[in-house]
Amino acid sequence: MNHLLLLSRGGLIALISGTLFFLAMEGRAGPADIPSEAAPAAVAARDLPDRFAGAEVLVETTRALGDHESERRRVVRYGRDEKPVRLIEHLRHDPETGDDKLLYQGAAVADRILVSVDSAAALHELQTFLNGHDAYALVDGKPGARIRQLSVLGGASVESETALHAVEEAVEAIEAAGLDGIMAGVNRLYFPATEPNDPSYSLQWGLEKIDAPSAWDIATGSRGVYVAVIDSGIARNHPDLADNIAVEYGRNFVPDADEDAFDDQHGHGTRVSGIIGAVGNNGIGIAGVNWEVSLIPLRVGDGSFTTDRLADALDHVTDLRQQGVPVVATNNSYGIEEQRPPNQRQVDRILKSAIERSRDAGILFVAASGNAGEDMDNGTKTYPAAYSADLDNVIAVASTTGSDGLAGSSNYGQTLVHLGAPGQSIYSTTMSGSYGTASGTSFAAPFVAGALALMKAADPELDAADLKAFLLDTVDPIPSLDGKTITGGRLNLGAALQAVVPEAVAVPVLSLESSAPTLLRTPLYPVDLQVVADSEPAHDVAVSLGTYGDAVAGDDYAPLPPEVVLPAGETRVVFTLQGLTASETPPDEAMIGIEILASDDYETGDATVELVLVPHSFAHWQEFFAQHQPLEDHDGSDALAAGGDGIPDLLRYALGLVPGLPVPDRREALPALENVVDDGAVYPALSFNRPQGLGDIRYRLQVSESLAADSWQNAEWEVLDVTEREDGTERVTVRDAIPAGDRERRFLRLNVLHEDDGS
Repeated sequence: MNHLLLLSRGGLIALISGTLFFLAMEGRAGPADIPSEAAPAAVAARDLPDRFAGAEVLVETTRALGDHESERRRVVRYGRDEKPVRLIEHLRHDPETGDDKLLYQGAAVADRILVSVDSAAALHELQTFLNGHDAYALVDGKPGARIRQLSVLGGASVESETALHAVEEAVEAIEAAGLDGIMAGVNRLYFPATEPNDPSYSLQWGLEKIDAPSAWDIATGSRGVYVAVIDSGIARNHPDLADNIAVEYGRNFVPDADEDAFDDQHGHGTRVSGIIGAVGNNGIGIAGVNWEVSLIPLRVGDGSFTTDRLADALDHVTDLRQQGVPVVATNNSYGIEEQRPPNQRQVDRILKSAIERSRDAGILFVAASGNAGEDMDNGTKTYPAAYSADLDNVIAVASTTGSDGLAGSSNYGQTLVHLGAPGQSIYSTTMSGSYGTASGTSFAAPFVAGALALMKAADPELDAADLKAFLLDTVDPIPSLDGKTITGGRLNLGAALQAVVPEAVAVPVLSLESSAPTLLRTPLYPVDLQVVADSEPAHDVAVSLGTYGDAVAGDDYAPLPPEVVLPAGETRVVFTLQGLTASETPPDEAMIGIEILASDDYETGDATVELVLVPHSFAHWQEFFAQHQPLEDHDGSDALAAGGDGIPDLLRYALGLVPGLPVPDRREALPALENVVDDGAVYPALSFNRPQGLGDIRYRLQVSESLAADSWQNAEWEVLDVTEREDGTERVTVRDAIPAGDRERRFLRLNVLHEDDGS
């Protein structure tokens, strides 16, 4: 591990270690932050890129520290608003190459500091202090704002050497005055995470990894749940985001722009937002963790975010929550690295106090752990994630890979980082209206913020403590995070939702289906009934059955069992209902209803079936068959019904009801009506059984659009198939020559003729 200690006016400035997640932007603080005595220490440190290369330098000084090292202070103009930024940098000169390597770089706004004012009395006390210090003055701001800015240069120019030290000296003066209810601090710069990489790799592997599909079986989100994205803004016209943006609550905290100008000018915030809540199931692009959610866009900068904007954004969210807007969490994919000896404070107290206020309002604060590859328990800490040590609303998130490894650049910490989430090559929305991938803990954090919102949508009664507990108790333990995070695991969205709403996956919805609409009064032709579940149950389910109607169990049909068992992992179970012949002459028709009875083990859908019990005599069958057996055409209209007359014994044989005659397979004995397709046209067809060798019998088929006795007409039919069967019968299929649809309704009659008398 590489470290660097740097001495400056008044004491130790900073210690940095490892690769920067977000460039460490931290200026010299007052006496409470920096001891007056500290011994220098010099160890090897990595050469850093200069974030401010090419910026206009307004003033610069350098002083030697010894051993080829030096401290450089600069004031530069930075960003779109060209604000003056004071830099403190530590350089090492290489005598062999003549190059200066940048070992440390810290930044703060050069001409202003921040003061937090907790009451009107405190503001009065501050103004009294300022009356005796002509160099300092309150900058006009939003009336009643808690965070105020104080100009500190007096009449001095930002191009003067005064600007190199003014902010630290002002913080010292206010802290030394001991003003009640006043907190002072430099206005630090925070930076978003790593930039995008290959836009075509892996797509949305992260959602599969956290088992999002199982979670979506339970909930897909709600626009009644709000997540604030404190970042570079959101592209409000992105087709996969627009419907999920809470425009009415969005704000811009960047000066010199309209308050509602929250449109993303950098891209980072739009990528983060797509992970939380790209609109799902809309046929375009991607899906977020939440298909529906209300994203509150809070623009706090482009390439960097300052303390005052971050604190103001957090206070805006806190105010919304106190006004009744159900904000669940803020997503905070930004940070700075700081490393100092243990006896020194390393807290941005202005920002931390804003996080505390959001905690008191019941809002969770999801923070990226940082991309320095550091053990934050023992080395460089990234803030605000490291505030998890003493703020219980802070949830710090590490980055994991597609193979469940800890990303090499991700910070970790057994006591500071809570869990991991996918963060490598994450496919999401871009500010151009398209899609691409990016990597870093910046894109792991929104998976967690999205998970909190989805849990809240599934159970609106959950509070912040409940949500955090469900989140952390349901992680997938993975070896790469064992001993490196508090939970030792990676986010499992499916398990979290199942814990929130366990009955949603444990209880199937059952329906009841029948293989036929009628039941013959004979045990030869039972009807198959089946219980159908909409999902596979995790355990055997006992399905309770009941009956109703005027048919009598034991006389008209065989009694059903009181329950059937749907086995675990299966979606259907079949049982049979058999008709019986009563000793007394039966009525023409009766009805039996079968139903699935209610139970805590399942829910019911279409859970009843009603069957007409048909008398088994030929006369009753003929009448019933003509009236109750429609066959649906492909267009769903009733197109065909059938009846029969002629020689009773032949049709009785076809029904398997003639004593002494062989009984065909009961499933194939009944005449069957069907549609057949030929050259794209649909034709009605009839299949029936007959004894083999009936050479003296022929058939006449008639059709009618009604059942009137004088409306029957001879039809042109053709035999499609004759199949011999092992039981001594043959199956005949005949087809109408006229396609279905040419008549509104069609009835079929089969006449059997003897050659000798033509009857």
